[in-house]
Amino acid sequence: GEIDSKLNAAAKRLHKITLERNELKTDLVELSSEREELQLKSESLRQQLRMADTANASLTTQLEESKRKLKKARNKLLETNEANQKTAAQLEANSQLVEELKASKDRVQRLEE
Repeated sequence: GEIDSKLNAAAKRLHKITLERNELKTDLVELSSEREELQLKSESLRQQLRMADTANASLTTQLEESKRKLKKARNKLLETNEANQKTAAQLEANSQLVEELKASKDRVQRLEE
């Protein structure tokens, strides 16, 4: 009876250990599956990051190009403004000449009368 009792206790321990082993195997499978999922997510995120870097580089290039165009347009505007100021000065001078010519014409007419 004692041997049977010991065998029975050993069988129970073995059964318990087997159950624990099976649980651990299940946990290991789940962890392995989670690890694969995380690796896939990680690769997906790396790919998204590469795409974002590419888009960022493209936007940076576009920004630099826009800055160059803006600077060019600004310089053109300054040149145009300068030319307009010169034209305005010439128009003012011409206007004064016209006034002087009218005054001279009036004097000549008065002298002729």
